[in-house]
Amino acid sequence: MMHESKSRIYRIRVSLGLALVVGLATFGAVSPARASSAFPAALQKALTKKFPGVTFCVPTCVACHLTTAGGPGNLNKFGDNLYHQPTFPNLLPGNGGADDHVQKALDTYFAATPASGLPQALTAFPPPDVTRQSYDADSDGISDYDELARLDSPSLPGAEGVAAFCPSDAATYGCFARVAAAPPPADRVGLFAAGLAALGLAVLRRRKRAPRVS
Repeated sequence: MMHESKSRIYRIRVSLGLALVVGLATFGAVSPARASSAFPAALQKALTKKFPGVTFCVPTCVACHLTTAGGPGNLNKFGDNLYHQPTFPNLLPGNGGADDHVQKALDTYFAATPASGLPQALTAFPPPDVTRQSYDADSDGISDYDELARLDSPSLPGAEGVAAFCPSDAATYGCFARVAAAPPPADRVGLFAAGLAALGLAVLRRRKRAPRVS
């Protein structure tokens, strides 16, 4: 009889130990890095201010990144240019929030004349600016400024980039669809605690149901 009681206690301890290991693994799991959901809308505002009369969509991360995953090291040609030119780093979080941060980066980018050796194209900026060389990230002979003014992609050369920044059929090009708010991260501490609590209740019920040993 005593042996059966010890065996039951051992099984309970093993179950609790396994639950603890699983809970810690869940708690310690790191979710994949996500790009800031504030930047696409901030880019739309900055471009709308820079190009009055042009209707810009709210792009996702592919406006400056290779994929919708975003993140550092995943920049497309235009994003890499915007980040590094005219000085590195040209795109860093500021105290003014995403809108102010992106606006300043875009203004700085288009106010600068590219250094010798960088892909560039002649651009006629509106007064009081002058006609001068500007950045051409995709090296197709048309500046980023002129391509954005026509809603062409500044990172896709030639015909590939025509009307590619804000396609008319956004549903077909899901990567350019409007940005939805990212779901809140899971409360791993709460999940872990709830799991242990549920396991504890289950163990108590089993102990109450088990026949008493004299």
